[in-house]
Amino acid sequence: MRNLIVMLAVLVWGAGCRAGTPKQSSQEASRTQHVRLRAYHQAKLWALDQEIQRHRAWIQNTQDPQRRLAYQKALARLQVERERWIALPADSVALPKDSVQVVVTLPPEGCRRGLSLPYEGLTRSGPFYIVAGIVGDACRVLKPKHRYRLTLVPVLPQAYPFPSSYVCIVAYEELNP
Repeated sequence: MRNLIVMLAVLVWGAGCRAGTPKQSSQEASRTQHVRLRAYHQAKLWALDQEIQRHRAWIQNTQDPQRRLAYQKALARLQVERERWIALPADSVALPKDSVQVVVTLPPEGCRRGLSLPYEGLTRSGPFYIVAGIVGDACRVLKPKHRYRLTLVPVLPQAYPFPSSYVCIVAYEELNP
C-alpha cells in the first residue's frame, strides 16, 4: 500500500520519490489526500449530472403520470444535491470509508469516465461500477488490455434495477506487467 501511495505521488506531481524512503512525508500525504478529495468531488458532480440527464430523459419519455411524478421528485432531489456539492469546497468533503477492490483487465478503449468496469467476477446482475472519476493522471497511465487491481470508492448509486453505482478510482496497481 505504501508503494502504491508513493507511485501515485510520483505520477500526480512528478516528484522524485526515492524507492528506499520508509515513510511518506506529511506534506506528500496531505497532497495525496488533496488530490483524492478533488477527484472524488469532481466525480460526484459528474455522476450527479449523469443522473440528472437520465431522469430528464425518463420524464420526457414516460406516459405514466405516477412514474413521471416519481421521476420529477427524484430529479428535484438530485438537483438540490448537485447545488449542495457545487457550494462545497473539495477539501471539505470526506472520502467514504467503504472502498472496494476489484481486478480488471481494461478494454481496448482504456479507462475513461462512463466506463462500466469489466472486473473479474462480474455477473449479469452486477454489482456494476461506472467510472465517474480517476485520481490524478491515472487515466493516461492505465494501459488498455492490461490487468490492474483498482481501489474504488462509491460516489453515487445509479438508478438501475440491479446494484449499480458510480465510483472513483483512488488507487491502482498493475498486475503481471
